[in-house]
Amino acid sequence: MEEEWKRLSEKEFQIMTYMWEENHPLTMNEIREKIGTQGKTANVSTTGSQIRGLIEKGFISQSGHRGQMARYMASVSKEAYYKWELHEFRKRWNLTSVLRVI
Repeated sequence: MEEEWKRLSEKEFQIMTYMWEENHPLTMNEIREKIGTQGKTANVSTTGSQIRGLIEKGFISQSGHRGQMARYMASVSKEAYYKWELHEFRKRWNLTSVLRVI
C-alpha cells in the first residue's frame, strides 16, 4: 500500500462514517449534531480539533472560510480506508501469508 495514513481515533472514525454516509459537503454544525451524545450537540472546540486533525491527516478537505460558512467533505473513500486498515492489520499481525492460503 502506498498511502501513509494514520489510524483514525474512534471519534475521527465516527466523523468519517457520517461524512461517507452523507456524501456531500457538511458544515461544522451538521457534524456536531450528528456526533453528539445523549441528545446534546458535540463541543465546538473538540469537534473543531478533530476536524483539523482529519484535514492534516488528509482525510477531509475544507471549502470556504473557517467557521460557520466552511464546508467539509471526505477526501478518502470508505473503501480506500477499509482496504488500508485491512492491510495494516495483516501487516501488524503478520497475516499476509496466512490469508493467502485461506
